Amino acid sequence: MELKKIFEIIWARKWVIIQAFIVITLTAFIGSYLIKPTYMAIAKASVSSSNASSSIASSLGMEDIDPSLSRFSVDSMENVIAQVTLLPYMENMIGKLQLRNEENELMLPQNLISTGILYQIRSSIFPVRHIEVLPYKETNMFQINATSKDPEEAMMMANTLAGVFISELQKLTRQEANSARIFIEDQITKIRGEWLSSLEGLKEFQKTNKTVNLDQEISIAIAKMSELMKQKEDNIIDLAEEEARLKALKGQGNIKGDLGITPEALVDNPQIKILMDRLAGLKIELAGALATATEEHPKVIGLRMQIDRTQKELKKEMATHRELSPQIEESSRKIAALKAHLSLVNGNIEKYSSFFMSIPDKSTEMTRFKQSMGASEKIYNALLDYNYKIGIIEATTLSNIRLLEPAGVPLFPFKPNIFLNTILGAFLGLMSGVGLAFFSEYMDDTIKSPGDIEAYDNTPLLGTIYNYGKALPQLISGMEIRSPAYEAFRTTRNSIRFASIDKPVKSLLITSAIAGEGKTNIVANLGISLAREDKKVLLIDTDLRRPRLETLMGIKNQSGLTNVLVGDITIEDAICHTSIDMVDLLPSGTTSLDPGRVIESQKLMSLIASLSQEYDYVLLDSPPILSFDDAVIMAGYVDGTILVVESKKITPQAIMRIKTIFERARLKPLGVILNKFVDRHYSGSYYYGDYYNYYYQDRKSKWGLWSGKLLGAIGNKKGHS
Repeated sequence: MELKKIFEIIWARKWVIIQAFIVITLTAFIGSYLIKPTYMAIAKASVSSSNASSSIASSLGMEDIDPSLSRFSVDSMENVIAQVTLLPYMENMIGKLQLRNEENELMLPQNLISTGILYQIRSSIFPVRHIEVLPYKETNMFQINATSKDPEEAMMMANTLAGVFISELQKLTRQEANSARIFIEDQITKIRGEWLSSLEGLKEFQKTNKTVNLDQEISIAIAKMSELMKQKEDNIIDLAEEEARLKALKGQGNIKGDLGITPEALVDNPQIKILMDRLAGLKIELAGALATATEEHPKVIGLRMQIDRTQKELKKEMATHRELSPQIEESSRKIAALKAHLSLVNGNIEKYSSFFMSIPDKSTEMTRFKQSMGASEKIYNALLDYNYKIGIIEATTLSNIRLLEPAGVPLFPFKPNIFLNTILGAFLGLMSGVGLAFFSEYMDDTIKSPGDIEAYDNTPLLGTIYNYGKALPQLISGMEIRSPAYEAFRTTRNSIRFASIDKPVKSLLITSAIAGEGKTNIVANLGISLAREDKKVLLIDTDLRRPRLETLMGIKNQSGLTNVLVGDITIEDAICHTSIDMVDLLPSGTTSLDPGRVIESQKLMSLIASLSQEYDYVLLDSPPILSFDDAVIMAGYVDGTILVVESKKITPQAIMRIKTIFERARLKPLGVILNKFVDRHYSGSYYYGDYYNYYYQDRKSKWGLWSGKLLGAIGNKKGHS
């Protein structure tokens, strides 16, 4: 479609566009204004890479428990964000705040974190509670966005969820230290009981056997045996702790990122860390390249190839490291070493036990009591010290998640954005208006231009009368001779004259498809135009049902055609002289009860033939042809019939019906006059304003220069109304 044609359609349908624009824009504005506001509160937190417990454990010489207590420090941001909205945390927050739905039931966590299409539609119309966790730009921070119709509730939702999440993570980090503390306390109780039992046994033995000291050899053997027993007990405790730790590691697993790489792998395998650093650097470089280049740029293609190669190398390196994590390997090695050491200690104990078998029973019994008491005392003291250190670490254990900026009470609503919605509504209204304009143009199949008439009917186009609305008088007798309206009727008059060269046309019937197409104005102005050539013209109003010609010509309809046909008056008395020279009028006369019978009378045909002899032209204004048969009947009484078609009112189907009616009556119309035509090239009656400006600019007066533009502007407004 040509750009010029597009502009013509838009200009012709501008009121459709304007109305759609105003309606949709106002709807968006009023709807946004009426929607209840939704407020958003934002709490900001960070994931720290270090842990206070690590430093304390290191200072106490207990680094072995540090990796498990600080395992959250190297979590990926995606894992942290996913954990915040887990059901236990959400349910805890809902319970604390007592968030209830319309049925006064506690809300489900799924309803607070839903992001589907139904939520998007509902949240755009009604205020709904919602929780969303997002990474904060490109840092180790994240934010919790809470929305609600109550600003204070939105603030409490964000802060409560952050507090619940941090508190629960802190509990998780204390679990391993708590498990170790419970085990040590159980061992302390057990060892203390063994020491007391040995002490009581020794006292009873000494009392019974009346013995206190042993020789030097026995003392040395006892010291060695005591040391071995201590080593055995320490070995058993260490072995039990390490086996418990190994079981916990295997049960809990390690939280992994997208590539399945454990945090320990990054520490123990430098090659994996190098590949991860290289991959992160390549992705950052690719993001920077995409900011200034397209996907097809050689640099972007090269970076993507390097990223693929690095990922393949990383997966290959990781595959060899995935079978057993460094923690599990280290724990397994410790267990194996402890078992080997325990086996060695047991062997030495058996050796000294054999030695003691050779000592008298009394010495052996004494040695056993002292050995048990010494070992129990050393183990008891060691366990007390270890339990004290574990308690310190457990008390100082903190979460790696820090609440940096608690949410405050939002002052302004998050939704709706009245300004943005109005702008979007205006854009949508404009686009909808243009779409409706083109759709209306597509659906509008009415006759609009002379070309449309020629396309649907081969009847000659006698003239085109532009729509000048109320910018000019209804009759051309009040117009300037050089006005475009006057010229249009003169062109039509000449076309009628040359439409039938062989048979001069003296009597003309002018009709239209339906009422309101302007046929009466055409009859009057065509008669005036013929009279300007010194032709004697008679106008006859044969529209007996709705006569208007008399009113247009300023004549009172007291008696006329019907009175002549019934013989009440003579034709000479019925004909009225108008204020226009050479133009007479025969009014319709008294209203008849049966207009069709009057039209069908032979007297009317004879009267028309008689009047055609007295006047140069006889013009008949008849009823619409699709409404009554009067026009078809009278078409046989005259020399020619002219069909008036109003632009943008009559469809091609109506034209084809009229054509069929004429064909059945074996009549052929003289031609068609297109009335009230709006030329899009000249924007309706602005066309006339330009003509006035052109014809009268030689007068050199302000009125001569501006009157045409004024008339054109007024006519343009009326022509489209």
